[in-house]
Amino acid sequence: MPALPPRSAALLDANCRMLEVFRKASRTWIAKILFGILVLSFAVWGVGDMVNVGVSNAPAITAGDVEIPADAVVAEYKREVNRLQRVFGSAFTEEQARSMGLLERTIDNMVARGLLDHAANDLDMVAPDTAVRQRIQDNPAFRNAMGQFDAQLFRQAIAQAGFAEPQFIEMARHDLLRGQLIGAVAEGMQPPTQVAETIYKYRNEKRTVESLTFEASRMPAPPTPTDEVLKQYWEAHQDRFMAPEFRALTAIILRPSDVAGEVTVTDAMVEEAYQQRLAEFQEPERRNARQILFQDEAAAKQAGALAQQGKDLDAIAQEMGQQVLELGWVDRQSLEVLAAELAEAAFTAQPGTVAQPVQTSLGWHLLQVREVQPGESRSLAEVRDQLVQDLVQERAIDVLYEMANKVDDTLASGASLEEAADKLGLRLVKADAVDVQGRDAKGQPVPDLPQSEKFLSTAFTAEEGVETRMTEMENNNGFFIARVDKVIAPAVKPFDTVKTEVLASWQAEQQLAAARTQAEQAAERLRQGETVAAVGAAMGIEPQVSQPFTRTPTGRDLPVELVSQAFTLQPGGVATVSTPKGAMVAQLEDVQPADPKADATGYAELRAALSEGYSADVIDQYVSALNAAHGASVNREVIESRLR
Repeated sequence: MPALPPRSAALLDANCRMLEVFRKASRTWIAKILFGILVLSFAVWGVGDMVNVGVSNAPAITAGDVEIPADAVVAEYKREVNRLQRVFGSAFTEEQARSMGLLERTIDNMVARGLLDHAANDLDMVAPDTAVRQRIQDNPAFRNAMGQFDAQLFRQAIAQAGFAEPQFIEMARHDLLRGQLIGAVAEGMQPPTQVAETIYKYRNEKRTVESLTFEASRMPAPPTPTDEVLKQYWEAHQDRFMAPEFRALTAIILRPSDVAGEVTVTDAMVEEAYQQRLAEFQEPERRNARQILFQDEAAAKQAGALAQQGKDLDAIAQEMGQQVLELGWVDRQSLEVLAAELAEAAFTAQPGTVAQPVQTSLGWHLLQVREVQPGESRSLAEVRDQLVQDLVQERAIDVLYEMANKVDDTLASGASLEEAADKLGLRLVKADAVDVQGRDAKGQPVPDLPQSEKFLSTAFTAEEGVETRMTEMENNNGFFIARVDKVIAPAVKPFDTVKTEVLASWQAEQQLAAARTQAEQAAERLRQGETVAAVGAAMGIEPQVSQPFTRTPTGRDLPVELVSQAFTLQPGGVATVSTPKGAMVAQLEDVQPADPKADATGYAELRAALSEGYSADVIDQYVSALNAAHGASVNREVIESRLR
C-alpha cells in the first residue's frame, strides 16, 4: 500500500495519541472495570466493595438484574477521596473531589461493573473456587519475603482494608468473571498493518541539524542611554520593578536558646537517656543473602551435594531448573520473624560459600551469604555530647511551654504585647518592614526575626492590629506571638532607587534583540547558499551538529519549537527560533526514515499498544450495548443522602 502523506500521518498519530490519553481518563472501560486491578493492589489503593455483603438498603445503582447499594457507592467514593488526600495532602477537600467529577466517575465505574456482572449472569458464567483461590494466591500483596503465599498475611491485609474473608473472596470471584468476559469480547483485536507502520514511521523518523546559537550575553553591551530613555522604559515595565508587600511587626519570640542556660543535665539523666535510646546507637550485623527454596527434601539434598562439589548457587539453580531468590541485606531479627532456623543458618554461614540445606516450615533453604556488614555499637562516651544537647533542647522546650502559658494568661487579662513582655521580662522584637520571605526593603534578612515558614505565613495572613495566637514553630524551635502594626501594600519602586536595575534590564533586552537580529542575518546567509561552518566562522560562533532526534520532545537539548520546525523542512532547509537566552539557527542536514522491519521489538510494542487501544474501544462499545439492552439507572438522591 502507498504510504500516507506527512500531513495525514501526523493527523493519524495525533488522533492515536489523543485516544491514548482519553483511554487513560476516568470515564473509559479501563477505569470502569478497574475493580479487578484494585482488588489485586488494594493494600495500596483501597478496593471497591461491589458485593458489600451484609448491607441492606435501597439500591443506588441498578444495572440489569444487579443492584448496588448506596453504601457501596459512597464507600468506594470515600476511599478514592482518601487516596487523593494521601497524594495531595489534607488541603485536598471533598469539595475539590466533587468539582473534579470524582463522584460521577465512581458511579460510572460501578454502573459498568454492574452491567458486566449482569452479562456474566446471563451467560451462566462460573468462576471455580480453584481459580479464585489461585488468583488470590498469585497476588504479590499476599506473598512473604520468600515469594510464597502467606495465609496469615492475607487475612491481616484484608482485615486492615476492612473486609471479611468471605466478602473479599466473593469480590475476587466477580472480578475474575468480569476479566474472563471482557477478555472474550476483546480477544485478538489488531490494528491494520498500514496504520501501525505509518504511525511507527512517523514517530521514529530521525533528523539531524547543524546549528548556531546566538547568546544575548555575548552581544556587545549597548551605549548607556539617557535618563529620559530609562524613565520611559521604567514606566513601560513597572511590573518588573515592584516592591512586595511589607508588614511592620511586633512579636515575642521564645527560643530554646533563651532558656538553655537555666537547664541542668545530670550524669544520671544522660545515662537514662542512653539506655532508652540504646537501639539508636547500635547497628546489628547485616548479611546480604540469597537462596534456592525447595519443597522436596531429596532435591534439597541433591543441591547440597552439588554445593559440596564447589558449585555456586547460580550453577546449582541452572542445573536443577530452580530460581535464585534474593533476600538482600537482612539482620538476624528480621529473619527470625520468618524462621529461627533460617536466621541461624544465614548468620553462621561462611561468606561466599553455599551452606548445606536447612529445613523450615517454608521448605528447604539452600543459602549463600555474599557479604557481611559487621554490627556497630557506639558507647555512652561517644554519644554523650549529642545526648546532652538533646536533653537540654527537650527541657528547654518544657520551660518554654510554661513561659508561653504565662504570656497567654497575661494577654488574656487585657495586657498588650509590650506590657506582657515588660511584666515577664521578655524581649520584644520589632520590625518596621519585612516581606513574606523575611527580608527588609534592602533584601536582607531582618535581624532577630525567626526565618520560620510558620512565623512568616502566620504574620502575612493576620489582620492589621490583631495579635496572633501563641504558635509553636517547626522542629521544636520555640514559640511566637505577633501583631501586625501596619500593612504596606505592594508599590512601584521609585525610579531613583532602581535606576541601576532599570539600566541592567534595558541593556539585557537590547542584547537579546541584537542576538535575534544576528540569528535572522545568519539564517538569510544560509538560505543564500553559504555553509553553516562559513557563517559561523564569519560571526565567531562554533557550529554544533545534533544527535539524530525524533519528534518526541524528551531527552533533547534542542528547543521544542526548533524540533517541530525541523520536521517540516527538506534537507538544506533553515529554521530560526527565539530562546529565553537569545536565538538559534539550524539547517537540516540529514533525514533517517524509520523502518519497522529493522526494529522488530519497537514495532511489536507499538502494535501491542494500538491493540490495547482497539480492545478498549470494543469493550467501551460492548458496555454501551449492554446498557442499551438491559438498562442502568442511578438513584442519586439516595447516594447524596449517604454523603450528607
